[in-house]
Amino acid sequence: MKISVIIPFFNLEDYLDKCLRSVVNQTLDSSEYEIIVINDCSTDDSCKVVKQYMTREQNIVLLHTAKCLGPGNARNIGLDSAKGEFIFFLDGDDYIAETALESLYVTAMSKNSDVVSFNYTLVEKGRDLSKGGRTDFDKIIANNSDLIKSFLEMEIDGSVIYSFTKRELIEDNNIRFPSGIRFHEDCEFIFMIYYFSRNLTVFDKVLYYKLHRSTSIMNNLTNDHIYGSLSTWIRLYSFLEEGIESFQAYYPSFLRGYIGIVANMLKRNMAFNSDTDSRDDIYRYIYNLLLQGKVFEGIEPPSQSIKDKITKKFFTTFSSSLLPQQAREKFEEYVQCLEKSNSEFITTRRTYKSLLRDL
Repeated sequence: MKISVIIPFFNLEDYLDKCLRSVVNQTLDSSEYEIIVINDCSTDDSCKVVKQYMTREQNIVLLHTAKCLGPGNARNIGLDSAKGEFIFFLDGDDYIAETALESLYVTAMSKNSDVVSFNYTLVEKGRDLSKGGRTDFDKIIANNSDLIKSFLEMEIDGSVIYSFTKRELIEDNNIRFPSGIRFHEDCEFIFMIYYFSRNLTVFDKVLYYKLHRSTSIMNNLTNDHIYGSLSTWIRLYSFLEEGIESFQAYYPSFLRGYIGIVANMLKRNMAFNSDTDSRDDIYRYIYNLLLQGKVFEGIEPPSQSIKDKITKKFFTTFSSSLLPQQAREKFEEYVQCLEKSNSEFITTRRTYKSLLRDL
């Protein structure tokens, strides 16, 4: 078996037909790949759509979760069942080009690749928006050390759906999606893929069609979003700190990415939560997670870029004895003044390296 296509789904009856049609109509012979579809406790007619395809196609396997687990844990079930040389992750509301599997397999075999990174485009109501797409290919093919630094600095796409990965790499390094994470579950998995891979290849062709939705997680913010993002970064911190003698060389990059994540969440909280009580709750939740993560324990957070300043102001303001409402007002006033002053400037990697002398 050359390829295992893993497709988790939850209540996607309106999208699965197009998704599955794109996978069964590949130029690669159907005997050379399997389609593992994982039902994450759907309550609609998604399973009926899958079963209709199973009456016609011999290479589809339908699995079920015992309870609703989220896409990461559903993918783990697919991985446990997979038999292919390579793994291709596909979301149930997206679809792929008809040459996707064949071209990726041929490329991987000819280049002896652990991972082949490919391109995508956004679609809306069946119409190619001709936007989206990856801009990180130059960083992916850099040496492993620079690749890891770029990933930590959030300069590399953290999605698993645009990478074609050798299953042996995943199994030999016991790589799985983290349990208990419902959002941003890709990040840790793809980081481990990049970290352990030794031969990455870029195939700069659009093979994946990603559905563009107005309900994107970028347009809202919940405790689950926050926990998924921050807890992932803390696990990466622990992994690097415990397993790498040269961790200090990666720390500036980690700090830059971590602070950027926090600042983005803080700004999204201001933008999307009009209710002040809800904003207060989110701020307290972020602050408590920062304390638990202990990244800023014993150090003074840097104050170089605008994201540095936002995160530092938040941490120091909410560390004070101010009441939650007072802390929010003081912090948000600072952010608004900072943005109005147009004071942002780019923080270079060299600047972050110099922070090591001060921390």
